[in-house]
Amino acid sequence: MTNPTPPIVDIKDAAQAADLYSNLLDTADVGLVVIGSDHAICHWNQWMQSRSGIPADQAIGNRLSAVFTETRLGRLCQAIKDCLEFGMPAVISPSLNQGALPLRPLPQFAATFDRMEQSIRVHPITTSRGEKLCSLTVRDVTLAVQRDRLLRQQAAELADLVTQT
Repeated sequence: MTNPTPPIVDIKDAAQAADLYSNLLDTADVGLVVIGSDHAICHWNQWMQSRSGIPADQAIGNRLSAVFTETRLGRLCQAIKDCLEFGMPAVISPSLNQGALPLRPLPQFAATFDRMEQSIRVHPITTSRGEKLCSLTVRDVTLAVQRDRLLRQQAAELADLVTQT
């Protein structure tokens, strides 16, 4: 039995392509933010809306520091600046920058974890018109960080037991 040919999506114009692209970004299971050359947010996907509680229309057009006014974003803002000025990518890891953005954990973990641990990838983008942008990909790594902490704690306890005996 042969596999049937998958249907081909017929994109007739730029508006259809933009609509498809926007829908793909909004349904991603990670946070996607695009920062323009003026350091203002130009895309804020649904994942970011749900985890931050901030609707896209309140985020778009503002800087991250204006969206998250009570959060110190020093390392992240510097990474965005370096990305836009020099094209430098960066990774903001939870081990060095705990809770870089004040995002909520998934509802099923909210009772256990007070904040979301996240890994943020900062990456330069150059559009077909030559415009320099910066993309942020935010991943929820709360469970991995908690598991790592638990393993470290258990290893330390085991080392203490070995030392005592």
